[in-house]
Amino acid sequence: MHVDLGLDGVEIVSNGSGSHHELRKLRARLQLIKNASLRNGGVYVYSNLTGCDGGRIYFDGASLISLNGKIITQLPQFSVKEVEVDLAAVDMDMVRRYRTTMNSRAL
Repeated sequence: MHVDLGLDGVEIVSNGSGSHHELRKLRARLQLIKNASLRNGGVYVYSNLTGCDGGRIYFDGASLISLNGKIITQLPQFSVKEVEVDLAAVDMDMVRRYRTTMNSRAL
């Protein structure tokens, strides 16, 4: 879906997620997000739930922002804070310059 959005000109993709914790899942999640913003160019904002659902499922947080394939900020995994906010100033010209270097996008 993010590829289609990027081809339509979307520069910032936001993903509000409820991804529960599994052993080594964060590593796979990071790789997926980095690859998505690397392949497409742009900003990928990933926000994950934290805490327990009252049963057996635990959400581990680790929300992050990725720019053109690089993680530029990430909140901690397994935080005990009720609310955490992270900010990043992003130069959107970096996204546009990155996209012009891609053979599939270059004019």
